[in-house]
Order: sequence, then C-alpha cells, then structure tokens
Amino acid sequence: MKTLEIKGVPEGKIDDRLKDYFQMTNPTVAPYAKEKCVHVRVAVKGNRQKEDVLWGKVDKIINDIKDIYPQATEVK
Repeated sequence: MKTLEIKGVPEGKIDDRLKDYFQMTNPTVAPYAKEKCVHVRVAVKGNRQKEDVLWGKVDKIINDIKDIYPQATEVK
C-alpha cells in the first residue's frame, strides 16, 4: 500500500478527477479526507510470486496521480 497526500485541492474535485481510479478493484484506490489535505491510498492484493508486477501497477497509478496533482507527496 502507498499513500499520497494532496494539499490545496478540495475532496470533491479529487473525487471528480480520480473517479475512474476509485472504481478499480485491484489495485484499489481510495480517498480519505483529512483536516487540511486529502490522502489517496493505493493498495494491491495478490500472489507474492508476482510482487514485482503488482508493485509496478501501484507505481503507475501513483505516477498518474502525480501527473494530475504535481503537489502530491508520498506519505511514509
């Protein structure tokens, strides 16, 4: 699982721009409204033998979201 923090954008706008991602089943992408930002979590389930492929999917989604919201930072 990886989480991005997006500041300065209302949750509703994020919901609109990322709605196709939020409908995915694996990996899953979910928004979480915080007090001054929105967290977007990207999680994946799968066979550990295919771990590289699964993490590749997560990284692609993370990069796609960062292209849409350049101010997004990864939460450690």
